[in-house]
Amino acid sequence: MTSDHRLAAIAAEDKSSVEPLFDTVIAKLQGEGRSIAGFVQRGACDDSGCRNVTSMEDVETGERITIMQVLGSTSQSCQLDPDRLARVTVLALARLQTRPELAIVNRFGRAEAEGGGMRAVFEKALDLEIPVLTTISQDYRSQWSDYVGDLSYALLPARPDAVLAWCRDALEHAQAR
Repeated sequence: MTSDHRLAAIAAEDKSSVEPLFDTVIAKLQGEGRSIAGFVQRGACDDSGCRNVTSMEDVETGERITIMQVLGSTSQSCQLDPDRLARVTVLALARLQTRPELAIVNRFGRAEAEGGGMRAVFEKALDLEIPVLTTISQDYRSQWSDYVGDLSYALLPARPDAVLAWCRDALEHAQAR
């Protein structure tokens, strides 16, 4: 099976499994001296609202930016704050200018499926030939397929060994270019 060595999506079965997987992969690769840019989501919302503050954490600096709107103490739901997500996107685009070896875009989710979110980060990284790692839930696989079109990508199981193998392969191919 041939795949584009520049783009991979982890097939995430649930949102909560992605954070520890990203943490493991990032720690291993940074331990090997690899430069990584991007953001990982911390916390999550579900049908009963926000369990904790949902934020995006900068892989390089550890800075966290809250991305959900505060709807009040009696609210049973949460809502993405597009201005805060735009701030994260601008920061991620700026980080790409340093030419990291790998870009992490936490997920292709609702905002991206609707044409916004961090799409510009995917596009800029690929234009710069920086491999991109993301996650995609079953809910958005159809929109993901529409978005990537004919571009080849790897769909990875949510296992550290598989994700690390793809990352190392992508990094090796990127160095060869």
